[in-house]
Amino acid sequence: MKLFRYRRPSLKRVLGISGAKSRFTRATGGAALRHPKVLVSNAKRRAKRRVGYYSAPAKAVRNRRHFYIGPFRLW
Repeated sequence: MKLFRYRRPSLKRVLGISGAKSRFTRATGGAALRHPKVLVSNAKRRAKRRVGYYSAPAKAVRNRRHFYIGPFRLW
């Protein structure tokens, strides 16, 4: 643990107001309103997760280049 801080924390940080404000913004969807393009990429990622795109077998199929066993190339 550090004995001295580089900067003194603000009064809002000490009282926990900053953290409460951040939690409220996240809970009410404020970040989604500020960054609407992220909703599209999140939806794509969610759909891929449901289909199984990130599962171990799917990753193996996607990363199959240069897979040799002895003198034989399998992919």
